[in-house]
Amino acid sequence: MHKGLQALNSEHSQIVTLRKGLLVRTAQINTAQHITTDMCALPGLKLALVVDGCADFAFNGLDCVLGKTPGTDKNTGALINLVRPELCVQHCQPQTYAKTLSVYFSHDWLLQSLQNTPAQRLNILEQHLSVHMWEPSKKALV
Repeated sequence: MHKGLQALNSEHSQIVTLRKGLLVRTAQINTAQHITTDMCALPGLKLALVVDGCADFAFNGLDCVLGKTPGTDKNTGALINLVRPELCVQHCQPQTYAKTLSVYFSHDWLLQSLQNTPAQRLNILEQHLSVHMWEPSKKALV
Protein backbone atom coordinates (compact mmCIF):
# COMPACT_ATOMS: atom_id res chain seq x y z
CA MET A 1 0.00 0.00 0.00
CA HIS A 2 1.35 3.43 -0.88
CA LYS A 3 0.88 6.42 1.40
CA GLY A 4 1.41 9.93 0.12
CA LEU A 5 1.63 9.06 -3.56
CA GLN A 6 0.21 12.45 -4.46
CA ALA A 7 3.54 13.92 -3.33
CA LEU A 8 5.50 11.66 -5.65
CA ASN A 9 6.81 13.42 -8.74
CA SER A 10 7.49 10.19 -10.53
CA GLU A 11 7.90 6.51 -9.90
CA HIS A 12 8.75 3.97 -12.53
CA SER A 13 9.16 0.33 -11.61
CA GLN A 14 9.24 -2.93 -13.47
CA ILE A 15 9.32 -6.54 -12.31
CA VAL A 16 10.56 -9.24 -14.65
CA THR A 17 10.24 -12.95 -13.87
CA LEU A 18 13.31 -14.68 -15.28
CA ARG A 19 12.28 -18.10 -13.97
CA LYS A 20 9.87 -19.32 -11.33
CA GLY A 21 11.42 -18.06 -8.09
CA LEU A 22 13.86 -15.64 -9.76
CA LEU A 23 12.71 -12.03 -10.21
CA VAL A 24 14.41 -8.77 -11.12
CA ARG A 25 12.89 -5.43 -10.10
CA THR A 26 14.06 -2.03 -11.28
CA ALA A 27 12.74 1.23 -9.92
CA GLN A 28 13.38 4.92 -10.32
CA ILE A 29 11.91 7.35 -7.79
CA ASN A 30 11.87 11.18 -7.61
CA THR A 31 10.07 12.79 -4.69
CA ALA A 32 8.92 16.32 -3.99
CA GLN A 33 7.83 15.68 -0.40
CA HIS A 34 8.35 13.05 2.29
CA ILE A 35 6.60 9.78 1.41
CA THR A 36 6.40 6.37 3.02
CA THR A 37 5.76 3.19 1.07
CA ASP A 38 4.73 -0.06 2.78
CA MET A 39 4.87 -3.47 1.12
CA CYS A 40 4.95 -7.10 2.15
CA ALA A 41 8.28 -8.75 1.26
CA LEU A 42 8.08 -12.47 0.58
CA PRO A 43 10.44 -15.07 2.06
CA GLY A 44 13.61 -15.44 0.06
CA LEU A 45 17.01 -13.90 -0.54
CA LYS A 46 17.06 -10.37 -1.94
CA LEU A 47 20.06 -8.66 -3.48
CA ALA A 48 19.44 -4.91 -3.26
CA LEU A 49 21.53 -2.34 -5.08
CA VAL A 50 21.07 1.40 -5.51
CA VAL A 51 22.66 2.29 -8.83
CA ASP A 52 22.24 6.03 -8.31
CA GLY A 53 20.99 8.07 -5.36
CA CYS A 54 20.06 6.71 -1.96
CA ALA A 55 17.30 4.47 -0.55
CA ASP A 56 16.22 4.19 3.09
CA PHE A 57 14.07 1.22 4.10
CA ALA A 58 13.37 -1.00 7.11
CA PHE A 59 12.23 -4.55 7.79
CA ASN A 60 10.58 -4.93 11.21
CA GLY A 61 12.63 -2.05 12.62
CA LEU A 62 15.91 -3.17 11.02
CA ASP A 63 17.02 -0.06 9.10
CA CYS A 64 19.01 -0.22 5.86
CA VAL A 65 20.36 2.78 3.99
CA LEU A 66 21.73 1.86 0.58
CA GLY A 67 23.40 3.86 -2.14
CA LYS A 68 25.96 6.62 -2.18
CA THR A 69 27.46 7.56 1.16
CA PRO A 70 27.38 11.37 1.42
CA GLY A 71 30.80 12.93 0.96
CA THR A 72 32.40 9.78 -0.45
CA ASP A 73 32.51 7.76 -3.64
CA LYS A 74 31.40 4.63 -1.78
CA ASN A 75 28.16 2.86 -2.56
CA THR A 76 26.49 0.22 -0.39
CA GLY A 77 24.41 -2.78 -1.42
CA ALA A 78 22.78 -5.47 0.71
CA LEU A 79 21.96 -9.16 0.67
CA ILE A 80 18.85 -9.68 2.81
CA ASN A 81 17.30 -13.01 3.79
CA LEU A 82 13.71 -13.42 4.95
CA VAL A 83 12.48 -16.75 6.33
CA ARG A 84 8.89 -15.49 6.61
CA PRO A 85 6.94 -12.60 5.05
CA GLU A 86 7.96 -9.25 6.50
CA LEU A 87 6.70 -5.69 6.24
CA CYS A 88 9.13 -3.48 4.33
CA VAL A 89 8.79 0.27 4.83
CA GLN A 90 10.62 2.69 2.53
CA HIS A 91 11.08 6.32 3.56
CA CYS A 92 11.83 8.98 0.96
CA GLN A 93 12.80 12.45 2.14
CA PRO A 94 11.92 15.51 0.05
CA GLN A 95 14.00 15.79 -3.13
CA THR A 96 15.03 12.12 -2.99
CA TYR A 97 16.22 10.41 -6.13
CA ALA A 98 16.92 6.69 -6.28
CA LYS A 99 17.54 4.29 -9.13
CA THR A 100 17.45 0.74 -7.78
CA LEU A 101 17.94 -2.84 -8.86
CA SER A 102 16.76 -5.81 -6.80
CA VAL A 103 17.13 -9.49 -7.56
CA TYR A 104 14.84 -11.85 -5.63
CA PHE A 105 15.71 -15.54 -5.23
CA SER A 106 13.10 -17.82 -3.64
CA HIS A 107 14.55 -20.36 -1.22
CA ASP A 108 13.23 -23.20 -3.42
CA TRP A 109 14.97 -21.76 -6.49
CA LEU A 110 18.23 -21.37 -4.58
CA LEU A 111 18.14 -24.88 -3.13
CA GLN A 112 17.44 -26.40 -6.56
CA SER A 113 20.12 -24.31 -8.25
CA LEU A 114 22.74 -24.92 -5.57
CA GLN A 115 22.17 -28.64 -4.97
CA ASN A 116 25.89 -29.41 -4.79
CA THR A 117 26.72 -26.56 -2.40
CA PRO A 118 27.85 -27.63 1.09
CA ALA A 119 25.05 -27.13 3.66
CA GLN A 120 27.12 -24.77 5.83
CA ARG A 121 27.29 -22.30 2.94
CA LEU A 122 23.50 -22.24 2.73
CA ASN A 123 22.90 -21.59 6.45
CA ILE A 124 22.06 -17.95 5.62
CA LEU A 125 18.73 -19.25 4.30
CA GLU A 126 17.75 -20.24 7.86
CA GLN A 127 18.46 -16.83 9.42
CA HIS A 128 15.49 -14.44 9.36
CA LEU A 129 16.41 -10.81 8.69
CA SER A 130 20.02 -11.69 8.01
CA VAL A 131 21.60 -8.67 6.30
CA HIS A 132 25.04 -8.60 4.71
CA MET A 133 26.17 -5.19 3.50
CA TRP A 134 28.71 -4.97 0.67
CA GLU A 135 30.36 -2.42 -1.57
CA PRO A 136 29.58 -3.09 -5.24
CA SER A 137 32.25 -2.58 -7.84
CA LYS A 138 32.03 0.40 -10.19
CA LYS A 139 31.32 -2.09 -13.00
CA ALA A 140 28.27 -3.41 -11.13
CA LEU A 141 26.87 0.11 -10.95
CA VAL A 142 27.04 0.77 -14.70
